[in-house]
Amino acid sequence: MKKALILILTLLLLSSLVLFAADPAPYNLTSYIRLYDPSFSVDLASNKFLSHLEGSTYSSQDATGKRKTGLYYQSQELGVVGLSDTNKYDTELGDIVFTITPDNDWFYKLAGSDYRRPFGIDVFARGRKGNADVDLGSLRLGYQADVFYEANSAPSIVISADKVRNYSSIWWDFVLVMDPEVDTVDDSTRFRENDYFITASDRSYTTDVTISIRTVNGENETKSISFPIHFEGYYKASEVEKTTITASFAITRAEEILQLDGAGQLLSRIKANPSVSADFTTVASYALSTSAVEWKTNNKPNETRKIRMFLSSSNDAKVSAGPFILKHEKDANAPVLLFKAAMTSDTNGHAPESDNKTVVFDGTDTFTPKTQNADYTLPANYLEIDATTTKQKTGVWYASWVDTGTIGIALTGQILQNGIPVTATGWTNQGVYTLGGNTQALTKGEYKSTIYIHVVTF
Repeated sequence: MKKALILILTLLLLSSLVLFAADPAPYNLTSYIRLYDPSFSVDLASNKFLSHLEGSTYSSQDATGKRKTGLYYQSQELGVVGLSDTNKYDTELGDIVFTITPDNDWFYKLAGSDYRRPFGIDVFARGRKGNADVDLGSLRLGYQADVFYEANSAPSIVISADKVRNYSSIWWDFVLVMDPEVDTVDDSTRFRENDYFITASDRSYTTDVTISIRTVNGENETKSISFPIHFEGYYKASEVEKTTITASFAITRAEEILQLDGAGQLLSRIKANPSVSADFTTVASYALSTSAVEWKTNNKPNETRKIRMFLSSSNDAKVSAGPFILKHEKDANAPVLLFKAAMTSDTNGHAPESDNKTVVFDGTDTFTPKTQNADYTLPANYLEIDATTTKQKTGVWYASWVDTGTIGIALTGQILQNGIPVTATGWTNQGVYTLGGNTQALTKGEYKSTIYIHVVTF
């Protein structure tokens, strides 16, 4: 199934979201993260995510209504972080320290409201020794029925350097805990004598955590890697979308707010047909991450499934709203400027049928989902993301889709008059231009536009 996930980037008044991505592996080990689709977006009223005991062991049984059984369950897993070939570990790097911290606090939150649901995460460290899995310690974190750690006080799991080389691989299963449960009549959760209220919504509740793996020798940190992760939850939603994989996307705006009130990067880069990343002024960075799926092959990854992303001026991926335009925030008579937008991948993206990592959009691209009578139709332009594959301890290959990059804009030199693009010439960095034989100047002030980011998953 093809589905478009829509995100909004508002130029000049862009809200900042949390950036997540996996940094490259820091040492001579193969590191990986696998996020599980069933727990990527969860029912916040579910009773399948209850408390565990320290040292619990893995089980594939049904977790409904079970707490403190001495087991943790496959259906509770948010994901796993692992290190392969640890028997080749350089002990001079020191002990391995594993930590999970929430970016704000231990709550799923509904954006723009005070509605929130407390949660926790339990971590179970495991090692592969011969043909057996060995318990290497556990953590109980966050807001749980009998556990309480504020955001910046979470402890760590430490595996000493002399033990690491005893294992062919080491990994950390991290599982969701939502205990105490939600009172679905009062729409609330009671924790430490405080009542936290949630409300039915078709919008997702969200939370962000950061997993870090550090190597520490004495008092010195020798290497580190971080995995920022975005999770979502729902409560009494009228409809919950299900896809083959679940994609999350985060945007971080550029530090400076772009203003078109005189000399500036945009005016100095006006081109009739901006086409390369050097022509564009960066307005934001992005990061894509997905849940993992098993790669359907016996010995090696050979699937060709892709994720595609494109930019448009429409909040409906199926309908064009016309080209990208910048309009003056206050003066309706000010010139309306046409621009193009570009996505430039830093990692795993490229233009279709090309190694070019920059794809340029004019705002008019559309996507048509598959129906009973017709196959899906991709937009004319899109950034294609290749799968990242890892062979894990059981010999099974898994794939996920991860990409980071930037979004930029460039003025085309055209102005919209009566709905028709007209080319202006003689642009200066002071906003002076020639149109129809007349020399004019841009109205000073803020020019605003919205870019919609569409992520097409399978």
